[in-house]
Amino acid sequence: MKIAVVDDLKEDRNLLLDLLRQFFDRYDFKTEYDEFCCAGDFLKTLKPDAYDLVFLDIFMEGMNGMDAARILYRTAPDCMVIFLTTSPDFAIKGYEVHAYQYLLKPLNRATLFSVLPECVQKAEQSHKRLCVRIDRNDLELPFSQIIYAMTSGRNTILHLTGTTLTLSSHVSFSQTMEPLLSDRRFLSCSRGLIVNMEHVDRLLEDGFLMDNDEKVPISRREYTQARRRYLEFSFQEL
Repeated sequence: MKIAVVDDLKEDRNLLLDLLRQFFDRYDFKTEYDEFCCAGDFLKTLKPDAYDLVFLDIFMEGMNGMDAARILYRTAPDCMVIFLTTSPDFAIKGYEVHAYQYLLKPLNRATLFSVLPECVQKAEQSHKRLCVRIDRNDLELPFSQIIYAMTSGRNTILHLTGTTLTLSSHVSFSQTMEPLLSDRRFLSCSRGLIVNMEHVDRLLEDGFLMDNDEKVPISRREYTQARRRYLEFSFQEL
């Protein structure tokens, strides 16, 4: 797990890094840490897969943490952000930049440790890949980028964030999609149709509206179970 700490106060960076090492060393969990004294230095090195988790101080010299988080989200939307600050006034604005958590300074060890297990779980999910073959090329598609998958004749069509891929294969749809259905984010809502519930914008009377503005139908037979699964998933994600 790759973690960045961005804070202009060295003593605060040291405290957080010490607490993080205490937590992860207990579980023998492999982690890598980078620390930055300003948002500008952090953003200069930023790449889409650079970090799983970033701790951002809001009040810093130069660019503040909120503005840095907006750039971070555009570059690495799957990266988790935890804000650090002495004031709760920015808590609501944190939702605008998809902040995962908001921790007040001085840091409380118990509070920090209570949010880290779910961070680990989400980081593990973000590393999952679906292996597919297209035009003799092997691709690894992040689960998080798959919006939904469907059959069309003998083909499997994958609707991803930003693109669509068509798979021509002698392997059945169910075999190809088996890795997805073993992940709690994915739901079979009709025959030959699987959605990623992380990409559901809202539940309709006869389907899901996805966050790419496409509507995905739910069969009458599957509706009750699909609705229950989605509501359970949504509640757990709060």
